[in-house]
Amino acid sequence: MPTDQEIEEAQQESWEKVFGKRWSCFYDPTMNENWHDDVRCTSGAKSYRPILLADWGFVTEEDMRAAGQDYENHLNSGVKP
Repeated sequence: MPTDQEIEEAQQESWEKVFGKRWSCFYDPTMNENWHDDVRCTSGAKSYRPILLADWGFVTEEDMRAAGQDYENHLNSGVKP
């Protein structure tokens, strides 16, 4: 009988075969007047909005898209954010 860890690893492997990389971050503007949370990152049922470019006073859509891609790459690198 497989262990819980083996089951979890098999599920993760299956997920990655079907859906590819684990995290996807995309531009998803909010209506809250806070430009810094206009990227949503998802992985399966998990979803959250990181605060990106927090030290910038003003950011454009292009800035946020680039920051979201950088953050996605970081998440998928295996390094803890």
